[in-house]
Amino acid sequence: MNNDADAGGQVPVSDATSVYTRCWFDCISMNLGIMEFEFRKNILLGEYYAAFNMEHAVISRFLEDEINAERTMIEQILQLLQSAYQDDLTEQVWFGREISLKILEGEVTIFENTLTHANHHDFEDEFELYESESIATCGLDDFESMLMQWQQFTQN
Repeated sequence: MNNDADAGGQVPVSDATSVYTRCWFDCISMNLGIMEFEFRKNILLGEYYAAFNMEHAVISRFLEDEINAERTMIEQILQLLQSAYQDDLTEQVWFGREISLKILEGEVTIFENTLTHANHHDFEDEFELYESESIATCGLDDFESMLMQWQQFTQN
């Protein structure tokens, strides 16, 4: 965790070539160790970026491509998370254009939609590394915390 951040968690990048404002967060993930991520904003273009560790890389694309700064989408997913807290035995699903998520028994799975259509049992070993970047799981609390931090970061 970067301790140079101000109270809002934002650290302006000091080198003259960079146009980013950075926000660093660490989040403990259920049974997966540490889910480390960094949020960045290109202040010239107003674009938001998320960088996650390799086993959670699909979450970066989920935030950037599916959610971005869309307040209504973030609210929909937060509402879905609340439903999952109330009934953790019923599967909750949110379908995106390219990346979707499902929630069941306190765990959130984020996955590329192509995984639900792919039938590549003959090449299972060859696709193992690729699939590891196409699916991620984390605890419900950790995902909610991360999503709320993304919401706060993109709304500032």
